[in-house]
Amino acid sequence: MRLLKVLLSAFTFLMATTAYAQTEAQLPSCFRSLLNPPALGEAPVILFVDAFGNFFSPQFEGPLPVAPRIAYIPDFALSEFCARGFTITAVSVDGLIGVVPKEYLTVMEFREDKSQIHYLAARGADADYIVAGNVGRTWRVTGLSFKLPRRAADLVPVHMFFGRFGSELPGHLYTADTVEYDRRTREIAAGGASYTYERIAFYAPAATRGLNGEFTCSAAHLRPAYRLYKRGSFGTEAARYRVVGDPVHVQLLERAGWINEGASFCVIRD
Repeated sequence: MRLLKVLLSAFTFLMATTAYAQTEAQLPSCFRSLLNPPALGEAPVILFVDAFGNFFSPQFEGPLPVAPRIAYIPDFALSEFCARGFTITAVSVDGLIGVVPKEYLTVMEFREDKSQIHYLAARGADADYIVAGNVGRTWRVTGLSFKLPRRAADLVPVHMFFGRFGSELPGHLYTADTVEYDRRTREIAAGGASYTYERIAFYAPAATRGLNGEFTCSAAHLRPAYRLYKRGSFGTEAARYRVVGDPVHVQLLERAGWINEGASFCVIRD
């Protein structure tokens, strides 16, 4: 009984001190926590939560948008577990059972020193993997980042491609545009592409283009994030893509010669 009280106190403290933590009512019905423990004989699927409160799982493929290494899971994917008859629970890195994720996912931008290509990684285990040097010691944090909501009515997959896009050296390209995604995957299937499809990088609210050419988002607390392109030099510099949610940095990049290709998706306003 005393142990249960200690665990409940720890859980209450975590809920009170973690910014933007979700409440029990916001989580799927099959989610099990200290306040909603498993029934006798129930064996919930175990997911993990990193230091930033993001769910991830390197071993489940089923209904989850799983990355090759770690999948950050939006709420609708958790709900799909319920629909399949599973129960789920989460365990933190220090072993605390029943923790909950934050309402948003922070995505950080990295740049590789030699090729100057950019990569987007979720803050937490994914970014830590890069910072630890597991993909080489030449990747640096640029200082740019954006936040994505875990819950929204219009979440769409953001796809990542890797390869050559107008230069000799490879780079990363991100798109939430279904037309572009279909075109590029058809090119890959036909064998004529100089790039490959990697995975769903994350989910984000859709950006809509109006008749006036302006991009808008479905809620006032969101704003468009724009994809910018800079052509590379033959054999020495990769063609580079960046996705930027800060309008000031978008303007700075445009002045530096980057081409604004329009909004990719929406992010949370700072």
